[in-house]
Amino acid sequence: MPGRRKRGAGQKQGSDKGVYELLSRYLTIILASLGNLWIFYFIFAPLTFYPLAFLLGFFYDLSTAGYYITIKGVMFDIARACVAGSAYYLLFMLNLMTRDIRIKKRIIMFLFSSLLFLLLNIARVIILVFVRVNNLWFFEQLHMFFWYFVSTAYVFAVWIIMIKIFRIEAIPFYSDLVYLKELGKIKWGFKKKRT
Repeated sequence: MPGRRKRGAGQKQGSDKGVYELLSRYLTIILASLGNLWIFYFIFAPLTFYPLAFLLGFFYDLSTAGYYITIKGVMFDIARACVAGSAYYLLFMLNLMTRDIRIKKRIIMFLFSSLLFLLLNIARVIILVFVRVNNLWFFEQLHMFFWYFVSTAYVFAVWIIMIKIFRIEAIPFYSDLVYLKELGKIKWGFKKKRT
C-alpha cells in the first residue's frame, strides 16, 4: 500500500508541474502581446532596418533618418508595417503553444525561425522599394499580396520547417487540450479501466 501512495503522490507532482508549465507558457504569450507587440518591434526594427539600408546602398543613393529611408525623393517608413512584428509574434505563439519542448530548444527554434522570416522580410521590402522607386503601377497590389498572403504563408512554412528540423510531434494548442482532458480524467477518477 505505501508503494501505491508514493506513485499517486509522484503522479500528482508530475501533473502539477505539467499544469504550471502550461500556464507559464500561455501567460508568457499574453505578456508578450502587451503594448501592441512593442517587444517584437523593439528587437526586429533595427534588425530589419540596418541590413536593409546596407543592401539598398548597393543599388541607390539613399539617406536615412530614424527608421526612414529616402531614395529619389521617396520616403519609406521601416518602423512598423515593414518590420511585420505580428509575424514574429505568431512564430512566438506557435513555439510556446507546443508542448514537450525543452527551454533551450524553444529558444533555438525561435531564433532560427525568426532569422528565416527576417531574411524573407528584408527581401520583400527590397522588392517593394524597387517597384515603388521605379513607379511601377502594381506597387499597391504587390504590397497587399505580400502583406496578406506571402507573409502569413511564409510563417506557416517556417513553422513546418521547424517541425521537420527539430522533430516536433506535438500540435500547437491541440496537444495542450488533449493533455488537460487526460489530466481531468485522472484527477476525477474517470480513467477507463482496462478490460
